[in-house]
Amino acid sequence: AVLTLMVIAVAAPGASAQQQTWSCDAFGYLFQTQAGAASSEIVQVDLATGVQNPVGVVGTPPPGGAATVNAVGYNSVDDYFYGNLFTSPAPGVGASSVVRIHPDGSVDDLGVPTGPGGTVDPTSNYHIGEVDPNGHYWLSNGITWYEIDLTTPTPTVLRSGAMTNEPPGLGIADWAWTNGALHSISSTAAGTPARLVRFNPTTGVVEDVGPVGFQAGGIVDSAGYLYASRNENNDIYRIDTTTRQTILASEGTGTSPGNDGARCALAPVPTITVTKTVDGRVRPADQFTVALRRPNGSLADSATTSGSDTTASTVNFPASQGQTYTITDAMAPGSP
Repeated sequence: AVLTLMVIAVAAPGASAQQQTWSCDAFGYLFQTQAGAASSEIVQVDLATGVQNPVGVVGTPPPGGAATVNAVGYNSVDDYFYGNLFTSPAPGVGASSVVRIHPDGSVDDLGVPTGPGGTVDPTSNYHIGEVDPNGHYWLSNGITWYEIDLTTPTPTVLRSGAMTNEPPGLGIADWAWTNGALHSISSTAAGTPARLVRFNPTTGVVEDVGPVGFQAGGIVDSAGYLYASRNENNDIYRIDTTTRQTILASEGTGTSPGNDGARCALAPVPTITVTKTVDGRVRPADQFTVALRRPNGSLADSATTSGSDTTASTVNFPASQGQTYTITDAMAPGSP
């Protein structure tokens, strides 16, 4: 769902210097909540393969109740995840607070943020969250948004406002910071192509950028690409937020519960690009195809020359470290 210059890591408000921080790595992290679950599971995801690895549980529920985490973002200022903890002693009731999440799943409860920009409504269960490069936490329930400074002694609300969609009908499940704004995937109506949308942090308006063809939330990498996981089948897509070029980065294996994704936006995702160039052709009608295959043998991407082209190149495809990829080169069908 995001990438700027690294800033020197400092201890967050109230954090002990001895506390273990998260690693700014190439993985994505999903905070998953099964239907009826009393807490949320933290799952590490390889964005290039889709392989998921459970790493812990966050949220300590009250007796007979639930405590789930959503609206999670990674703060590159102090290397902690931050999110909204919704504690519910019984169905239909509950209270929200902002929490700092440790690698072991424990949390520091930072309370209900307030400040010159307003006070976060403690009765709402927020599901949209991200931390920008300045350590500001952008929180929303789809109705109201808040910009919260996490670098102050206690989280401080700098600004807030009503979520405005232009055109109306856009809906956001999550967002990620890239290219100076918050980006997400939205579907305007059932059966219609999903769309890339951008939340303008200056105006507070959600703007329609254009169709991408699926529905999901998002996280980003250091190159500014938006990654989105589709709950229906766990497929992971990579989107260029400038051109809207979309590729299937990894194929999933089954459905997922409710997900909220986050990662360190400063961490690059490794890529492989296959390019072939020839000086000329023996026969003018000859064409060639280069391709990249994943470790499991499935096709990642391919490119074929046409006309008088002398170069073919695949996209810079996301790769998983420590895995073996295969490149192929062949005459294109129909070549003399």
